[in-house]
Amino acid sequence: MNSQRLQDNIVVIPYLDTRAGKPITGRPTRCANATYGLDTGSTVNIYAPFASQMDWDIAKWAKLCVLFSDRLELSYKNSKELNKIIDKDLPGRPKFKCKQIIVAGEAFDVFYRDIIECIKVLYSDPDFANFLVFAPEHHYTDEDQTVRLFHDMHTGQWWWDTQCLIKDCPGATIIPVIISSDKTQVTMFRNKSAYPPSRHAHILLAYLPTTHLEHIVNKASRHCTVANLYHACMSRILAPLKTAGIDGLMMSSGDGVQCHCHPLFVCFAGDYPEQLLATGVKAMECPKCDIPTEELGSNTAPFKICNLHAVLDALARVDDGDLAFVQACREAGIKPIIHPYWEDLPHANIFQAITPDVLHQIYQVKYAGFLLGIIINIRLPGNLASSRLLKAICGLLDFLYLAQYPCHSSETLLLLDEACALFYNNKDIFIDLGIRNNFNLPKLHSGRHYSTMIQTFGTTDNYNTEYTERLHIDLAKDAYHATNHKDEFTQMTKTALARYIAQQQNPNEAITRQCLEKLAAGIHLPFHAVPVHHKIKWLSTDAQGHGDLLVTVDSIHARPHRNAL
Repeated sequence: MNSQRLQDNIVVIPYLDTRAGKPITGRPTRCANATYGLDTGSTVNIYAPFASQMDWDIAKWAKLCVLFSDRLELSYKNSKELNKIIDKDLPGRPKFKCKQIIVAGEAFDVFYRDIIECIKVLYSDPDFANFLVFAPEHHYTDEDQTVRLFHDMHTGQWWWDTQCLIKDCPGATIIPVIISSDKTQVTMFRNKSAYPPSRHAHILLAYLPTTHLEHIVNKASRHCTVANLYHACMSRILAPLKTAGIDGLMMSSGDGVQCHCHPLFVCFAGDYPEQLLATGVKAMECPKCDIPTEELGSNTAPFKICNLHAVLDALARVDDGDLAFVQACREAGIKPIIHPYWEDLPHANIFQAITPDVLHQIYQVKYAGFLLGIIINIRLPGNLASSRLLKAICGLLDFLYLAQYPCHSSETLLLLDEACALFYNNKDIFIDLGIRNNFNLPKLHSGRHYSTMIQTFGTTDNYNTEYTERLHIDLAKDAYHATNHKDEFTQMTKTALARYIAQQQNPNEAITRQCLEKLAAGIHLPFHAVPVHHKIKWLSTDAQGHGDLLVTVDSIHARPHRNAL
């Protein structure tokens, strides 16, 4: 196997089959100052829907300079035809569509985008072209391959193993699909909510309906129906991945290179309630493994990832009658879900797909660092050894910070496991102090999965729920809390607009949240409504002044700004 040496003495072992991830057409030579440029002999038109670079350059010049010539041999003869190309053919974010989902005799609207089109938009964005990875690799710090490195997802074991599973398609390019779910209370004040999963280089894929179904009296039946609604909606949204994941499809990256791509669902990023909803596992159990609830506080109790095949066999009994179906699901360790969205997605394992939730499992525990200054040399009741308390806190803090490394090695993962063990070996001091009765907590147990997940999918920043949660906070929670909870839509809109203006007026300053609130409060908005124009056109009459013959001279198109991570 050939190896390559990158910067900082990193040794890269490419995937065994060198055809994996190879382009159908020539891949461009990339450099810092060039976005386009194809290898000699390539026939790919990277300027489509325009016919050539000149075609594109003239279009750009015509739109910017508001000048035009009808005599050039271009794919458009006038500004009207150019505007038509811009409106209909240039890529943009897919439009939302609405479908009704019927669950328990009740209809619900789900708003979603075509997931394949969303993937294509991200994959073909020129801003991301230089960052795309097309094949798995193993990275090491030494030629002897004794210390392995893990960072981006292609350095993890999942991509390598999955590439082996699709070996019948030797040139296949795997596109890992990460689904993030966040139950955002869009209108908390009206007891309504929705699920919007996206931000930055992510795409907002769907708004899923939620309901309390209070007309269903039986609590267990009500919860089961809510879960079935969630999975029915997700099944509709992710259905295109079934065929595309197996057969693959042609996709062009932002530099115009075509590959045979297989989009595969790989990771689910969400908090603990979302993980339970996705997997169908019961509360107070681990959504990944079969460890008993009473053993969650143990660092030595054995466990295995939940048996997907046994779960699928149980789910297949849905037509055998309610009693048999419920019993089969109970024995498999999940709730009776009718056709969960992941049951027939290619190469998908929902129990493996559950990733560490750094936001809720790590960030929200950082306050424990303040404890160190308090407990050093503290005298504990009953002459209990304060060293045990100190070791427990140190182990916890070491784990919290090690877990967030942007690059791990097999050596640092040993440190991560040692920090976890240090906490577990000394945590009973909290029981001796009467602070807790036990540590059978799923969130605490999740730390035992971190090392394996990093080796599988790369470091935790690859699947951090902070990205979607940030959108929730900025656009919903903060704006709502700034209102008096009456006529809230108008107030939330004004609050968000005032913050945006304050940020635009101070573009080069690092503004704290408190400072931003103060600046926004001082901005006066002397209106109650504003017209919103998605497109503005300049029209002219013909040369003889006939008003009924209007010609579009130019147009401006409003599109949301897109930021890359």
